[in-house]
Order: sequence, then C-alpha cells, then structure tokens
Amino acid sequence: MIPASAEAHHDVWLGTPDGIGWTLQRFTHRRESRYDVVEERATWEPRQSMGAVADATGRVKVFGGRLDIEAAEGTSD
Repeated sequence: MIPASAEAHHDVWLGTPDGIGWTLQRFTHRRESRYDVVEERATWEPRQSMGAVADATGRVKVFGGRLDIEAAEGTSD
C-alpha cells in the first residue's frame, strides 16, 4: 500500500555515465495547437510505484507505475 503522503510525478532525469550527476529534462508541449510551452515534465500522466531495472551496460530503465488517481482511491496491486 502506498502512504497517503506519496505524490506521483512525471519529471524525467538524465544521469551522467558515472551516476553522480543528474539533470532535470525539459520538454516542449504544444498548447491549443497555437503555441509551445517548455516545461520540466513529460507528456504522460504522473505515475508512482513504477518498476526499474539496470541492464548490462548499467543503464537504468524505469517502466510501468500507477496513475495518481489509482493511489488516491486506495487501489492495490
């Protein structure tokens, strides 16, 4: 069960090869088909409780997760 204080996010971070430094990534989003906005969030819905795995090269891949609304309603896996 996820604590009530947990928050879902949709930010994306890029790590340096040694894993010491991290940079928050910025994305361009089209608004109302008229103008672009650059924001520090991805286009997908905020998620939490995602899985992660490191491959043979040391790259971490994050996948899955639950939408914030699912956690708020108290659903479980």
